[in-house]
Amino acid sequence: MASIHDPAVAQLFLSAWPRYDRQRHVKSLSTARELLAEKIEQRMEGSKFDPSHLPERDWLPVARRYMELRQRLSDLDRHIEDLDLAGEFGKQWATRL
Repeated sequence: MASIHDPAVAQLFLSAWPRYDRQRHVKSLSTARELLAEKIEQRMEGSKFDPSHLPERDWLPVARRYMELRQRLSDLDRHIEDLDLAGEFGKQWATRL
């Protein structure tokens, strides 16, 4: 009988249920994080977040947009860390079975 410890069985499981593929999720989140960080950096370099280049009425909406982007970036970092931690727990639990 095949065991989940068998790499072929584990891969078959992940193929059938991709939502449990932690590495795929980490890669996807890391890509999204890199794109978002680039977007923020480009806006910073292009002075889109610099209030001195904007009319006063736009300061608050621009500041909100910046904070929302930074929060999304922080959320992605936290989610990646959680998945990494889950991977470590998975390794520890696998050795105890």
